Amino acid sequence: MSPVELPYTQVINWVMARRKTPDDCHKRLLALEDMCKEFFNKHSNLPENVKQLRKHVQSEYTEWYEVLTEITEKLKEVEDAEKVNFLGQYTFEPLYEADKILRNFQKHNLQIVSYCQLLQKHVTYNVPSIKKSIETVNRELLDYKNRKADSTRKLNSGTAELRNRLKAYGINIEEFPFNKDFKVHLKVKLVEAIVNKNADATIENYRRTVELTQHIVSEILPVFVSFIRLHGMDGLYAAGDTMANVRQAAESGMTVVTSDESKGDAVEKPEQSEDASSDCVIQLVKDNDQIPLDEGKRRQIFETNLGNPAFRQLAMGEVLELRTFVKVRIDEMQNRSDSANYLFSQAGEKINACVQTPVSKYETYVKTLDEAVELLSGTEAMKALSLLKNRNELEKLAQVELDIFNRCCNEIEQQVSLEKRIETTSDALQKLAAELEAARETVRSTKAKLEKTAGDVMGEPLRIFGEVDEI
Repeated sequence: MSPVELPYTQVINWVMARRKTPDDCHKRLLALEDMCKEFFNKHSNLPENVKQLRKHVQSEYTEWYEVLTEITEKLKEVEDAEKVNFLGQYTFEPLYEADKILRNFQKHNLQIVSYCQLLQKHVTYNVPSIKKSIETVNRELLDYKNRKADSTRKLNSGTAELRNRLKAYGINIEEFPFNKDFKVHLKVKLVEAIVNKNADATIENYRRTVELTQHIVSEILPVFVSFIRLHGMDGLYAAGDTMANVRQAAESGMTVVTSDESKGDAVEKPEQSEDASSDCVIQLVKDNDQIPLDEGKRRQIFETNLGNPAFRQLAMGEVLELRTFVKVRIDEMQNRSDSANYLFSQAGEKINACVQTPVSKYETYVKTLDEAVELLSGTEAMKALSLLKNRNELEKLAQVELDIFNRCCNEIEQQVSLEKRIETTSDALQKLAAELEAARETVRSTKAKLEKTAGDVMGEPLRIFGEVDEI
């Protein structure tokens, strides 16, 4: 016989049409389910294995016919449970009541209604809800993984940047794991390294300045002096005092001098006042007090002629004057050659030779003077000196590197947090997958029970189809 094919939603109508279950079957089933739930509250002397079935009371997807059948079987295992009265009824009250409810199910074939309702709950609500939850959790998991990948990229980028920046100070990043407990240690090491680097750069700056001023005194200054004499300007420029500060820088620019000597020098030079010099020295000592600078380097930087800001300013003024002279001379020789290249018959041969230096040589002089100006007052030179005098500026520079370190620490913490979220979300996803599979198995088994039970009641085979097969 070919089976009857029906959607699961039409099975109850089919059974009701043959008068195999009453029209108010849903109402009757609801009453029986309430009796099943009340059963556990009514009887306190239930065996432990029956009490464990109480969990079904709170479930929205309990099929009570199967549960009640299991309760009855377990109660029958109790001692004296098989005893009956003269009417054939069980004398053990819990078993009597459970059997009574079970007989009501069977009398009106309400187990068919119960199976259909369970299928409807799972197919219409439970399975779609679980699938939606899985989609949501999958999106969350993907988001966490993307955020972790982005965090890893930022960490790698920050690590590479910090490694290169610390390498410039001779610091190995591997010595400082990305943990905020190491921030203080890194700051101390970084401040010390910045101080040493800028101190070495400043001392090298002074040495190069001395070399340049020596070259200026030997090569450029004679041309300037010869030009003065050629034009009879000795009254404006005394031979011994011409470019005196440049001469002193060349001779003793890196010589360590005491505060008194600095003041003495200031007295000899009318451009430099005693008060200004002493105030400068006192201020340097005060500002430099908290800088972790080696004493030998400190004296080289702050207690030399070139370390005196007032002296350096005077020397720079003279270098700028020389540069102006050289540039004007180049302009004369390039654009006014008729008047610039005349021979001064009244001048001596030596003076005339100096004045008539070729343009190419003058251009070399400009490069030398430009470099000297940069060393005396350039941005890098002034920044290095400022860092060695001002603790706040020093810490601001160190903080730039520490900010990168902090960002890397934050990324590490974020990755740990994301890793935990990924682990938790993965576990939740596995539980949902298991829950979905359990729901599918329940649907498959319930469908099989419904097909068999309804087929037996109706006396012909039944095959259920439709969305119940698509879960």
